[in-house]
Amino acid sequence: MKKPLKFIVLLLILFVGFSCSYKRYAKKAVKFEEQGMYQKAADWFYQSVLEKRDYMEAQMGLKRTGQYVIDDLYQNFMLAYNQGNDKQAVYQYLEAVDYEQKLLAVDVKLSIPPYYEEYYNEIKNEYLNKQYSEAVKRLNDEDFSTAETIFREIKSIDVSYKDVNDKLDIAIYEPKYRHAIEQMGNKKYRSAYYLFGEILNGYGNYKESADLQIECKEKSTLKIAIQDIENQSNKAELSHQIKSKIITELNNANHPFFKVIEMPEKPTSRRNQEFTNKSIQPDAIIKGVIYKYTNNAGRLQNKEKHGYLETTKQYQNPDGTTYTATDYEKVKYNEYEQQRSVNIQFEVSMVDTRTNEVLMMRNFNLIHKDHIHYAEFKGNHQALIPGYWKNKNSISNEDIIKNNHIDRKKLYQLLNARQEIKDFNTLSTEIVNEISNQTVNNIIKYNPE
Repeated sequence: MKKPLKFIVLLLILFVGFSCSYKRYAKKAVKFEEQGMYQKAADWFYQSVLEKRDYMEAQMGLKRTGQYVIDDLYQNFMLAYNQGNDKQAVYQYLEAVDYEQKLLAVDVKLSIPPYYEEYYNEIKNEYLNKQYSEAVKRLNDEDFSTAETIFREIKSIDVSYKDVNDKLDIAIYEPKYRHAIEQMGNKKYRSAYYLFGEILNGYGNYKESADLQIECKEKSTLKIAIQDIENQSNKAELSHQIKSKIITELNNANHPFFKVIEMPEKPTSRRNQEFTNKSIQPDAIIKGVIYKYTNNAGRLQNKEKHGYLETTKQYQNPDGTTYTATDYEKVKYNEYEQQRSVNIQFEVSMVDTRTNEVLMMRNFNLIHKDHIHYAEFKGNHQALIPGYWKNKNSISNEDIIKNNHIDRKKLYQLLNARQEIKDFNTLSTEIVNEISNQTVNNIIKYNPE
């Protein structure tokens, strides 16, 4: 059997199997029902209905066995109710309601006496009142975690019960707020900033969270100035390029705790000294040194390659009939290869302006390369076959034709490969971007806490 036909037969088998699955489920359900195992029977009828909503046998079976299941659930509810077990009664009732809703979603409506709801509301209020009193006590005792757990349970049962939402907010956000205040007292303003952020995102302006977060940001923000980059290389423009890129990257990072300011000018007079004293002074200075910058242009290497041009020709037999044969004509093509690179050695540091402490220092030795490797052939690329021949006009045992998918694909890729290597300005820009990016990442990683 041919492969496409096998595939079609397989699809038909799968389709028939899937289309009959709802009947198999219903048959399993009937067997369980005959044994009085109504829960399992209802589960299989439910699966059958999910497969085919309008399958009446399954619909009727689910209504029949589902009624047994929900009757048992409500009997368990009433048993707990009569025994005064308020918690068990509440959760038994909720389980029954969930089951009823599950079957309603597949258009199966069960018969539920209305008095169950009356009993439930009575015992629910008793249970929630007890739980609420316990949660309030825990909250007053500052056992916030336990209080939160109980308030969440109350809310899951009755979302509008008394002031459960307000009390739950206190249980959740009061400990966060206190922790943030404690962190502020320990001068850990960054940690406090993020804690206030959690409060603002989850609750809103709990107490004075918004104002205190602003205060934390002000006290933890590091004002940074970028010093002119010292350049010991022969590429003068690198200093300005790296400095400018670092400033741009820092500003684009939009980090809450770093602010780039202008580097203060050195005073040249008393008047300038007074102006400098009044200007904003940096908390830290970024210093950089370019120790080395080199480049290697690379030479374009050219290799003459021997291959074959595949052609199809028709030939005539002595009896006048024709036949087709493939010929391989010996041809030449060229492969070119070149590599170009730039290398930079760079050091960056961040220094505290008050203490001269080095807050961060990194050394980079980066190399950026570009490599091209391509082939050229003045002829039909699709018909060019890789290989080797020793002499164009004679046959040799060393001749080889590599007419296979892998070798032909490699040659085709070379024939269509990029032929223009990146210039030094492009490579230099790439390496400046990488230095700036890594420098900014290391600055942002700095955390005084």
